[in-house]
This record gives sequence, C-alpha cells and structure tokens, in this order.
Amino acid sequence: MNSITLAIARNAHGGLYAGHFGDADFFAAYTLRADGACLPGRIVPNTSKTLDESHGATGKMKSVLAALAPLHGVVAARISPNFKRMAREAPIQPVVVRCSSEDQLLPCLSRECTRLIEWVARRRQGNPLPDVPVLDASSDVPPGT
Repeated sequence: MNSITLAIARNAHGGLYAGHFGDADFFAAYTLRADGACLPGRIVPNTSKTLDESHGATGKMKSVLAALAPLHGVVAARISPNFKRMAREAPIQPVVVRCSSEDQLLPCLSRECTRLIEWVARRRQGNPLPDVPVLDASSDVPPGT
C-alpha cells in the first residue's frame, strides 16, 4: 500500500473533536502517503450526529462510516464503545491520537505513516490489531522504539 485515506473527527472550529468520533461536527478526510505526506481531501458534515441512540449503539456508527466511504481508517481523540467495536469487527482501522495542541496532529500522522499503513494492511489481510492503537502526538519518538 502506498497510501491510505483517514477521516479525522473535527469540531465546529476545525480542531480535533474532543468527544466520541460519531458526535463530531464534521470529518476531514486526508490521504496519508507512505512518504509521510498528509494531503487534505473532502470535508464531510456529520449528518448522523443527532441520531438519538443509547451510548454505544451501532446505528450512528454504520451511518457515519457509510457517509465517509471509501475509507481506510478513522482518527479521534478518545476511545468509545464503537471504536472498540470497529477494532473487532469493521474493515476500518480506528486510531486514537492524544495531542495537547491541534498543530501536533498531522505531524504525528505523518511521523507514524508506516505503522498506520501497516495496521490497515493487516486489517485487510484479516489480521487486525486486537485493540484500538493510541498514538501520542506530543512525543517526537514513536512508541515502541
């Protein structure tokens, strides 16, 4: 794989949405290339945000993923029940990025592009990660090194 498409949960001001992915105001799609380039793509309003469901219900998750298709992964600031469900069941790779400022997010994704592409490839081969990976955007050193 030379590139993947990720959707990032965004708030009304364009920053990383602090809540659950499905409650974001909108989503910003990016193409992440193997060379680390992070290219902006389409902006998708979250028309499923107001679906009235119990916490962790699957209707909103399915609606959001359908609106974002085609897609390889989703990025949010926190793990939710549906992110855990996606990790177990969906063809989409969920990823949580912890960052103290918005300007750390895209550089973190660029720095971690090799691992992100590997995780998506594993998922497509039927060998997904067992849990939702969490990246620390405030660190210049990738976890596990």
